[in-house]
Amino acid sequence: MIDSRHADTGGDDTAGRSSRGQLVLLGAGLLALALLPVAFAYVQLGSHPDVAARTAPEHDTRGVLRGLDRAVDTAARQVSGEYAWPSRSAALAAFERNLSRAVERVESSAVEQSVVVRVSRNHAAASAWAAENCPSGPRRQFGACRVTDGVVVQSRAEETHVVAVAVSVRLLDRRGATRVVAVLTVP
Repeated sequence: MIDSRHADTGGDDTAGRSSRGQLVLLGAGLLALALLPVAFAYVQLGSHPDVAARTAPEHDTRGVLRGLDRAVDTAARQVSGEYAWPSRSAALAAFERNLSRAVERVESSAVEQSVVVRVSRNHAAASAWAAENCPSGPRRQFGACRVTDGVVVQSRAEETHVVAVAVSVRLLDRRGATRVVAVLTVP
């Protein structure tokens, strides 16, 4: 008996190879067609303008706190050492004027991203910070700290120096509300 699979027909087997090649080509085409919706979905994942690139509101909070930290530092440098310790209420008023303009800029800067930012002072956090970080006792180098409306001032060489400001920050966007309490120190 002659096995047709091993029989020598005397010619080449182009018909078998050609149909096998067509089958491979058809399989590759079907695979590409099946993967096409997956590729489109992958490309469209972040392309919609309403989809936020960030995943958590903490990103917004960090940016707001960086802006507030710069504002506190700038406002503190403008008044620290310029007022005698007995005139600290005038120093605090000048600090408040300088800081309030910067806080307004920080609050309004997020409006374009549909984020509402509200900044308020946190007297309790400022008092806790002062109790922990302001030195006390006879060997301290500077005078006592005083807390007024969330601002910690200290007497240094009988001059008023702003050393910290405690703030409560509230961010409201389409993902929800975030509240953060931070103490911004002045170097």
